[in-house]
Amino acid sequence: IIPFIDKVKALYEQKNISSDVFNLTITSFAPSGMIILIGLAFFIEAWIAGWDQSAMVRAFGPSSPTRRTDWFYTLLYASNISFMLGLLFTLGIGYYIAAEIKALFPFRMLEDSSPVLGFFALLFSNSLIFYIFHRFIHTSFLWDLHKSHHSAKEMNIITNYRSHPLELGLRNVLYTVPAALLGVSPSVVICFMAVTGFIVLMQHSEIDWNLPFVEKYLLIGAAGHRIHHSKDPKHYKKNLGYLVLWDRLFGTFHYEENVRVSVGIEKSEGTIYNSGQIKTELWNIYVQTCQTFFRNCIKRIT
Repeated sequence: IIPFIDKVKALYEQKNISSDVFNLTITSFAPSGMIILIGLAFFIEAWIAGWDQSAMVRAFGPSSPTRRTDWFYTLLYASNISFMLGLLFTLGIGYYIAAEIKALFPFRMLEDSSPVLGFFALLFSNSLIFYIFHRFIHTSFLWDLHKSHHSAKEMNIITNYRSHPLELGLRNVLYTVPAALLGVSPSVVICFMAVTGFIVLMQHSEIDWNLPFVEKYLLIGAAGHRIHHSKDPKHYKKNLGYLVLWDRLFGTFHYEENVRVSVGIEKSEGTIYNSGQIKTELWNIYVQTCQTFFRNCIKRIT
């Protein structure tokens, strides 16, 4: 993959096309790769757990509000509509920030470094950004937005994609900062997205990883992420990252063996979630989020 993308980049440079245009072109096609990742995750889970217990059976099984909503957001992401709506909701500020960073800091720390170094630098920085952002959207400011993800009543591999385009847009704005400062190539970014994308897909599996060392010290596993989705108050705001490092460092890591939890949100949290309807999922949640956000801002100021 990396040599192919580098060849495409060289072609863009020969035609004197801006590197920003190239980066946008490559990144915009990235969601299509999720189809391969989903297929791989479905296959591995079915192979380990058996067909009857697999996410594929549930995903393609009898329709329910939570499954329809899973598929709604998955198709939105796969079609790249989420990416475009995220740009719209955030007014494309991510590309402005990236351009300003490149203008202020003309040097690129890892521009000529090895892809491996670039990958781990991106893993370190973006996993921290993801943790901080995830922790913030669990506050009253943006919780109404993130409820669309937590309203899932069952864990399924494609539940990973239950994120409102505004949430994706805000996250991508933050992700532009390390990418612009580090100067890693788009090929490294794509590889990073593929690896971490597969990890978070498997986090949403109903099947336990059964890898105690990995789940205690390296990655938040499926069992740990179900704790994050748990309705039990003692599990609220736990296991916020995908690397164990940040949760351990900031005191939000929670590990239990053989724990079974009920996932979702309480009815008192709102009734507009799990509709699977375009207007409700995209517009009503967006409006409610904006109202809650500014209401909280005013409270803090006054």
